[in-house]
Amino acid sequence: MTEANRKINELKREMQRLSEEVRTLKIDVEPGGHISEGFDSLSDEFDRLREEVSQLKGEVRSNYYQLSHKINQVLARQEVMLEAFTKLSDLPEE
Repeated sequence: MTEANRKINELKREMQRLSEEVRTLKIDVEPGGHISEGFDSLSDEFDRLREEVSQLKGEVRSNYYQLSHKINQVLARQEVMLEAFTKLSDLPEE
C-alpha cells in the first residue's frame, strides 16, 4: 500500500505541475499576455520602420529631382558655351 500511495502522490505532484504550466501558458497567450505583448511590440516596430522607409523614399525622390534639375542646368550651360565657341547661331542662312 505504501508503494501505491507513493505513486499516487507522485502522480498528484505531476498533475499539479502540469496544471500550473497550462495556466501559465494560458496567461501568456491571453490578450495582454507576454506573447500578445511581443506581437504588439513587433507590430509597433514594423510601423516605425515603415514610416522611416517612407521618409527615406521622400528624401531620395527629392534629392533625385534636385540632381536632375542641376544636371539639366549643366547641360544647358554646355549648350550655350558650345554655341558661343562654334558660332553655330551666326551661320548664314542658305
